[in-house]
Amino acid sequence: MEIVVHTKTICPWCDMAKNWLDEKGYNFKIVVHDETSERQIFYENCGDGVRSVPQIFLDGERIGGYTDLLNSDLNNFNISFNKDF
Repeated sequence: MEIVVHTKTICPWCDMAKNWLDEKGYNFKIVVHDETSERQIFYENCGDGVRSVPQIFLDGERIGGYTDLLNSDLNNFNISFNKDF
């Protein structure tokens, strides 16, 4: 299982998503988009309506932002199970 969090340096919602994943015991990669033009290209590649970070991906599929993360299947896994990934 691969989790990727697209973020920027100053972003409270991004910090909350990363903290939540840490607390649940998930390993994840972080991709930082601090440059505005780079971030705009990322948003366009994500699809219609995406205009904010964090954007979380699970095995290449976009989950969405922080609230979407909390409502995702990742919230239902057992912590000890996650640490094996």
